[in-house]
Amino acid sequence: DKFGRKIHIDLEDGIKFMYKNYETSRHEVKTEYYLPYRGKRLPWIRHTLYNSTNLYTRIDKNQREIMYVCKYDLPSYDKDDNKCYWVVIVKKNKKDKISPYHFRTAFAMFKYNNLLKRLERYQPILYSTEV
Repeated sequence: DKFGRKIHIDLEDGIKFMYKNYETSRHEVKTEYYLPYRGKRLPWIRHTLYNSTNLYTRIDKNQREIMYVCKYDLPSYDKDDNKCYWVVIVKKNKKDKISPYHFRTAFAMFKYNNLLKRLERYQPILYSTEV
């Protein structure tokens, strides 16, 4: 990421976010569950990891989770609502100081209030801008 963390994106696990079975609410990698609009956002993952300065963290069971947030302007389909908050989540064992983080999921949030509700569960990661 922008701050030097190593993040591993596994090919099998890395593509699951592009699939969704709405009946089971699970990511099932099957042709009928592929969502093209999620596939189009695949490049946003790397861009977000390399460029985001909006990072938040929490401990989830025995995992340390980092959430990266970037804001994107979508094509103007709707003049009032073309902002998209793109969230990328990575995790690793909280006791592990050496191994890289692992990509878990990525998703879009279109409503600022929904983003704020999600952020309530996290603490910001603050970095000094001084040299």
